[in-house]
Amino acid sequence: MAAYSFRDLHAGEMTRALAFIEACFSEALSKEERSAIQAQLNRSLDQDHFASTHTIVCLSEESIIGIGLYFIDYSIVRNSKSLTIEDIYTPCGKEEIASALIRQLASVAVNEQCSHIEWSSWDYPFIEQFQLNANQYCNMAETGTYRLSGDALKALAGF
Repeated sequence: MAAYSFRDLHAGEMTRALAFIEACFSEALSKEERSAIQAQLNRSLDQDHFASTHTIVCLSEESIIGIGLYFIDYSIVRNSKSLTIEDIYTPCGKEEIASALIRQLASVAVNEQCSHIEWSSWDYPFIEQFQLNANQYCNMAETGTYRLSGDALKALAGF
């Protein structure tokens, strides 16, 4: 597996990040889709929002090769924080980059003392490896949400 580095998206990289995301799609984004993604990236740079979106970039040398959007929120019912993966952007056929991003997001969750990570059912074939290998994986089929917690989350994060 290649060595990647990760960091938060910087404010001056918006154009670069949008260009990367557009390149990940096989067809051009509509004006509405581009505006929605740009709004989501802008929210990730505004840390004053409650449960604001964060953007992490995966780099190979200095080139952006993957982008992950997530947010951390607090559940009164669970009395804990959780990390929700909002979107993963990688070039088609680059499941190893997406896997690296998900492992990094699991590490963020553990470092932020989140009890679990959640994601919606995506059309990404690589997600199956996490669903099948996680001992404490929970499929909440009625909502289309998946959850990973406990030792399985720590293992995915490399702890």
